[in-house]
Amino acid sequence: MKKRADWAAWILQLLFGSIVGAGISLAFTPGFRRRSDTLIDREDATIFLLGAVLIGGGLASYLGDRLWLDGVYRFSQPEAARHSTLSRILSILFIVAGLVFLITAIIRTLER
Repeated sequence: MKKRADWAAWILQLLFGSIVGAGISLAFTPGFRRRSDTLIDREDATIFLLGAVLIGGGLASYLGDRLWLDGVYRFSQPEAARHSTLSRILSILFIVAGLVFLITAIIRTLER
């Protein structure tokens, strides 16, 4: 029998992970911190933010509750995310695309 993804959980994890990724990326961009010595220039902040959103969403949709709750439970571990081949490929594509955006933003900032 083929594995079936829990698409509702996959989408919710993707959305929540994207929000967390966006929040974390703000610490590295100029608009969030008062100091000017941030990792990313203002011109590349959008690319960096998009990369962090994609990575956060991809990781959350791939790992599911294990990303958020893995260290919390002592006796029973959280259940692994139910994936189909398509959901697994989409999660990995989000992560890879996010890494491309992040690396692009960092390289563009370092070239200036």
